[in-house]
Amino acid sequence: MDFKKAIDRFRDINGLVMTGALALIILDLTIQVIARSFFGTAFAWVEETARYLFIWMVLGSAVLAYNRNLFVAVDIYSKFMSQKVKFTAQIIVHLVELFFFIFVLIASVEFMHFAKGQMTPAMRIPIGYIYFCFPLFFAQFSLSALLKIISAIKRGPEC
Repeated sequence: MDFKKAIDRFRDINGLVMTGALALIILDLTIQVIARSFFGTAFAWVEETARYLFIWMVLGSAVLAYNRNLFVAVDIYSKFMSQKVKFTAQIIVHLVELFFFIFVLIASVEFMHFAKGQMTPAMRIPIGYIYFCFPLFFAQFSLSALLKIISAIKRGPEC
């Protein structure tokens, strides 16, 4: 399996995991609604689980959107640029994105290390499991930005 196929397979798995996270959030909140409506009680772990699944889902889905170029972009200026200038601007944008993603990746690893030993309030699981999503997904963002740079350089300025 070549590198591109492995990355595509990983993206497919990421999409399935995000779909599963959404399904778990729906199930989780349905349990909470039923418990409140019919039993007059609420479970603290349900809201905590939904909150943490939501964090994972949002970051994972953002990676999927970034990979598919679904983020909003302002391209009004690019219509007036030559192909070489547009190519250079595209490379610069991807480099800025890459540096930002690497910065957040490093900061999130340090933050995870700082939070080591803390537990979630209701479920009493290490908070590091929750915070692990930041280095995981920002590593994916970084890899995607790097692949976009490589792909743009291989294509070159289209004339």
